[in-house]
Amino acid sequence: MAGNDPHTDSGLKSILRDVRLYVEKRLELFTITISEQVASILAESIHRIAGFLILGAGLMIFWFAIGYLLGELLESVWLGFLISSIPLILFGLLFVNLRPKWLTRKIQSDMVEQILNSIDEVDDAARNGRRERQQSGVNPAEEQKT
Repeated sequence: MAGNDPHTDSGLKSILRDVRLYVEKRLELFTITISEQVASILAESIHRIAGFLILGAGLMIFWFAIGYLLGELLESVWLGFLISSIPLILFGLLFVNLRPKWLTRKIQSDMVEQILNSIDEVDDAARNGRRERQQSGVNPAEEQKT
């Protein structure tokens, strides 16, 4: 009667406890990894947005300077600003009407790639940790007790 053997029952309980512990640790590690990736993506996005805002402010001042320059050359300020605004209006219409599907796909693929790479790194670290414990002869159940 192997089911009543106390060594088998304690071994089975130990294995179940180890599996539960392993799954919990994997979920915690996965949550931390995803949080790090999201934080990294947000920090990168905020940094880029700030850069674009500064660049936009510089371009706006530059465009005003071009408008004034053309106004001085044509001896009509409103005509200088009208001429300098035409390229902005054309580019604005172009950006509004064209939907950048390639950009959306690129961002999505980059995010998926980062998450998959981090999951692979977690898997490798877990395998290396298990291998090191097995080589050192430490039982995971005993390691949990200490």
